[in-house]
Amino acid sequence: MVSKLRRNQFPVRKTDSNLLVITSCFFLIPGYYAFTIRFYYYAVLSFITTAVSINYWRHAADDYCRTSDMIIARLSFTIYFLYGCLFLKDSNLLVIGIVGCLSIMLSYALSTRYWYRDESIWVVYHMLFHLSVACEQFLVLYTA
Repeated sequence: MVSKLRRNQFPVRKTDSNLLVITSCFFLIPGYYAFTIRFYYYAVLSFITTAVSINYWRHAADDYCRTSDMIIARLSFTIYFLYGCLFLKDSNLLVIGIVGCLSIMLSYALSTRYWYRDESIWVVYHMLFHLSVACEQFLVLYTA
């Protein structure tokens, strides 16, 4: 029996990897904004998230860089999420924030689903995930 070679495997294809390095830079936008409004803790958090994400995606393998990226990404999400829950009071912005959180969860879930189904569209969903996270971070900082 001949087994089919998987498209989606580690290390991630260079073209997919390069696209995700680029979209990891989206986290610099809320990081820069946090710096300009003197929210230095959030600026540093966003810059660290960017650096760890780029470091992983530049040669995406199933190793310690992947583990580091997942830990930092979850920590960053948790901090921004809690801050947003505590301080986002405007009902219109709250609706936008909820839609943003749903977009983050859905795009990540679809990225994972299509990765395991060995379909190339996974990378588009992961790029959308990066964009959704950056937009949500910016929204949280904007309402501060």
